[in-house]
Formats: sequence, structure tokens, C-alpha cells
Amino acid sequence: MELNKKTPIIMIVILLSIFFGVRVWKQLKLKQKNLNVILLTLDSVNVKHLGFMGYKRSTTPILDSIAQDSMIFENTFSSASWTSPGLHSVFTGLYPTLHGVEARGRSLIPGTITIFDVFKAHEYQVPNISYLTQIPNYFFLGLDQEQPQLIKNSAYNGEDLIQWLGKKHSKPFLLWYHYSSLHLPYKPKEKFNQFLTDSMRFLLKSENLRTLQENGVIPMNSIEFSTEEKEVVKALYDGQLRELDDLIGKMMYQLKKQGIDQQTIIVITADHGEELFEHGFIGHASTTHRARLYDETIKIPFIIYDPTEKNNRKRIRVQVRQVDIMPTLADYMGFKVPNDLNGKSVLDLAKGKKMPRLDSFAESVIAGYQSTPAQEKIKIRSIRLQKHKIICIEDNISNPCELYDIKSDPGERENIISENSSIAANLKGKIRNQLSEMNFARLSRLTTQKVEFSLKDVPKGKTLTKPIFVFPKKNQVIEISKACEKIKIDWSGDSELTYVIQYDIGLEFKNLKGKIPVKGTFKNFGLLPSHICDLLPVWNPYKIRVSPYGLDHYWSEWIDFSFARTNRG
Repeated sequence: MELNKKTPIIMIVILLSIFFGVRVWKQLKLKQKNLNVILLTLDSVNVKHLGFMGYKRSTTPILDSIAQDSMIFENTFSSASWTSPGLHSVFTGLYPTLHGVEARGRSLIPGTITIFDVFKAHEYQVPNISYLTQIPNYFFLGLDQEQPQLIKNSAYNGEDLIQWLGKKHSKPFLLWYHYSSLHLPYKPKEKFNQFLTDSMRFLLKSENLRTLQENGVIPMNSIEFSTEEKEVVKALYDGQLRELDDLIGKMMYQLKKQGIDQQTIIVITADHGEELFEHGFIGHASTTHRARLYDETIKIPFIIYDPTEKNNRKRIRVQVRQVDIMPTLADYMGFKVPNDLNGKSVLDLAKGKKMPRLDSFAESVIAGYQSTPAQEKIKIRSIRLQKHKIICIEDNISNPCELYDIKSDPGERENIISENSSIAANLKGKIRNQLSEMNFARLSRLTTQKVEFSLKDVPKGKTLTKPIFVFPKKNQVIEISKACEKIKIDWSGDSELTYVIQYDIGLEFKNLKGKIPVKGTFKNFGLLPSHICDLLPVWNPYKIRVSPYGLDHYWSEWIDFSFARTNRG
């Protein structure tokens, strides 16, 4: 090797590169092996009411303190305006058309890679402590257990999360927890109702505000709130937000108490947004029966808090998407990001680097979780660019669209589609192209799946009979206190067969119909959160029947039952 004056400098650069390269690699491996991750998803978040997003009231002091030392993606947009499709976009990095959980009763295609699968591949625990996983929309997530490890009916107040964190765990964990306490009805505990004035408290007795505090579903325009009542509604929502913030504070205290606060990354996001009169009403797709995709219903928080990174305080204002959360978290941990996702890792944005523009696509069935089969055919879709956003409804009759200049009109007040037909045509084309690509990709996934049974699938030597319900009995009235502990739907049959429960619940706008596949001759529901239990009588009457899956000649008779309120003591 020929030496010259520059050789020592070159050697120093090489040695430093090797040293720092090894050091970075070691740090990355340390992050992979030792750090826990808590993924908190919040239900129904109107981001304008968060303190760290500049809100006038002190609604979120705990979250604000977390945000001070966090990576905050200020303009993150969900892929739907109701819970199931939004959460699955967080878990999979896919839009609803591709992950398939577009309506009530839909599940991920088995084999779809989730964030839980990614972490399990690196020897992480991924416990199931969510009551949501008892319904078909949340099957096949890749969690360690199919049934949730619920402690009691405490999903509303986070006790399951606190108790799980209070135990010793030999392996690092990715723990998902969904806080549903912001969802309608808006009725915070009294000690958090600190934003109500005396005059507001007097108005709480009005019929409109009683409905708001008692119902989880309020159809669009079924109530006309006065100007004064609207302010009360916002104050009640802010009280619930303050209550949620307190629950997150309790979690942070438990982490510190267990001595794992400095080894636990916290990721905070949401399933969807929440309208608070920005366009005349409140709620989101499932509560209003009328999906909207204005920003207040799809803009969500996205925060990464890492106590091991002292210079992690960053605010990223570039638009990102809910589907980017899964690959970003995998990338942040140093794990390989799965291929064929709609989302991309956006860590480069946090590093100050430029990335290709991320257009945000969103879609929803018209009534969210409450959609009837007819309503499931009506879709609302949007695509949001940096300057323009288009929202279109597809109902097989007409395709009305709205176009907004979100730079000059961030509140989406003035529909400019009539004078901007070429821009609208371009954005409609983007929606069509997105759907075409996703439908083709989904079809290729479905071709390997068998979705229904036939008689030849019945195990050899088994005899089919029409099932008879053991519980509940016909016309039975079930006490809520017992239902909150656990309700076991039980029928005669063969435990090796797969059955399907068909349900028809409630009346008029509260009517839900669907099917739930079950392996064996019973299905447990529970433990149920107290706020869900309290609403069970609102959905009376309940009607169910059961049959071996796919065999329509073997349906049991329909049975009716109901729930009644009791004093839980």
C-alpha cells in the first residue's frame, strides 16, 4: 500500500466509521432485544381538543408532558371514520379494501401479517387484553391468545392494563391497549367535569343533553342542538378527554413503579377522529349512521415516546397516514418492514430528510359498524393531497363529490368542484387507481382461502343435527350484572364442528344483523366493560340462531332474549 500525507487522515476516518458503525449497530440490536413497546389506540379523538395541539383548555396535561419529549407527526390521517377498519390499518399497514375489515362481521384473511406477527418473530410477548377481540372483526390479529386475558369489566378505566403491567414478565412485550372512553355517550365522571359552568350544568337537564349522555348512537340530524347546548357538548367531551388523560397518567405511574418506565417505548394514536359540530353534528360513521370524511373525522394523533432517546423531540408537519404507523414502528425497532404494504416508514421525515409525497386515502361504509347489508354497498371515499382533497359517495345511483382547497380552506367549508372540474377528474382518477390496485391485490390473497364449509367437510363419523340452545333460553331475561361477568351462548352439537351464530339485535336505527363463526358448541362473551354492559338493554330485543357453518338446512330455531338493568352493588 502506497502511503502519502493523506493516509493518516483516511485511516482515522475509516476507523471512526467502523467504530460508530458498530456502536450504532449495537444500539439498534439493544433496542430490538430489550425495549418494551406499548401501543395505545384512543377512540374518537378530535385532535383540535388536545393540549399539545394548541387547544385553549387544559384537557391533556399528562399527554402534553409526554409529547414534550416525543416525535409528533402533527398531520396524520386515518383510513376510515370508524373503529374496525382504522385499527386494522394501524395493525397491518393496509387500507380497508385490502385488509378486508370494511364492515361488521369481517375479519382479516388468515395469514395477513400484522405488527404483532412482526414483534413475535423477534421473541416479543404480544398479549391479548382487549375486549374487542371477542368479535369477528378482531380475529386473526396474531396475538399470543385468541381470547382476551380480561381481569374484570374494566376496559373503560384501564385496570386490565395496569394489572398486566404490574406483573413480572421475562420477555420484552408489545402491548396493545384500546381506550374507548372518548366514545359516545359523553358522560365523564363528575370530578373530571371541570369545564362546565353553572349555566351549562343547568342545561344538562335538557332532553337533547340527556340523550347525549345516555346513547352511544345518535343518528345524523336526529337532534337539533342549540348554540348553548353545543358548548355544553364540547365541555362534556373535554371532560372525558381529561378523564382519559388521567388514565394514561395512571399507566405511566405503574410503569415507573415497576421500574420499566425507562425501558418502554410508548406509541399513541387513534382509530379515527370525531366531529364536534365542525360540519353541524357530532360523532363519526358508526354513531351517526352517516359517514363523513372531513378532516375532523379522520385526523388522528401519532406520537412516539422513547425514554432512551434524549433528542427525540420533533414535530413533523408533513402529511402522513395511519397505514404508515405499522411500518414506521417496525423500522424504528430495527425490524424488517414487510413488503406489499400501502404504508411506508416515515422515519426519514423525522430525520429531516425528504420523502415522496404521501397522498392519504380513506374509505368507509356509510353507517360504519351499524351498516345494514344494503348500507354496506354505499361507500364514501376520499383522497387528500397537499393542496386539494376530494370526497365522493358511491351509492350505485349517483356519485356526488366535494372538492376542497385545504390550503386556503382548512375547515372544508367551500365546495369548489363546479369551477375545478379538471382537478376533480384527476383526484377521482387517483381514487379509481388506488381501488383497482387494492382489489387486484386482495383477489390474489383470497384465492388461497376457503371461506365456507360443505357436507364433505364434516369430520368422518359425525352426524349432523339441528342444534338446540342450552343458554340462553327462549324469552329469557338476563341480568346485566351477570352479563358483565360473562355470558356463554351454548348449544347442542359436536365440539369438533365449526358453527355459525346468526344474530338480529335491536329495532329501527339500532338494529344489527350478522353472523359469527365459532369452533365448537359455545361462544363466550365477556368480560365486558361496564360502559358496554350499561348499554345492553338499549339494544333489546336480541334474537339468535345457530347452524353448522355453511349448511343452511341445519339452522336451529330462532330464540329471543333480552337484558335488564340491575344494581351491581
